[in-house]
Amino acid sequence: RPPRYTLFPYTTLFRSWMEVKPMIDEAVHLYSASLPAMTIDCEDVDPGIVLKADRGYLKQALGNLLANAGDATNGTGHVWIRADLVKTAESRYCRIQVRDDGCGIPPEDRDKVFSPYFTTKQGGTGLGLAIVEHIVAAHGGKIRFESSEGAGTIFYIDVPAENA
Repeated sequence: RPPRYTLFPYTTLFRSWMEVKPMIDEAVHLYSASLPAMTIDCEDVDPGIVLKADRGYLKQALGNLLANAGDATNGTGHVWIRADLVKTAESRYCRIQVRDDGCGIPPEDRDKVFSPYFTTKQGGTGLGLAIVEHIVAAHGGKIRFESSEGAGTIFYIDVPAENA
């Protein structure tokens, strides 16, 4: 039985071995239907990456990033997703990148994007990126981003690859 981790007070993280590419393809398929004018390119996802992770939660995190990219591009932009296995002397991890060519994040908002209830969207809850950060942290990973106003944003998710 996989180890259990508390993610939220009412949910549990179930880790199992999973392939990253099919999980990304599923998330893209789900979101491409609601964003038909947005181009999503995931050709640069290494098909051989396998992680011990909670597939459903990682797919949710990716979906939240895709939804934000859709908002940043008004649903008509381009999103690139890539995933690579990174090996250093100290660790091995999977880096998933989600890049859009949207409006970017203004400098004054960058330190608040992962804060619960912070939003710049009309009708937004401000929970999307807070949830993404929580999911990544529950997997022992880290998330960061780079953004240029008018040129887009890249989110980097690094998730440990135990014995991958």
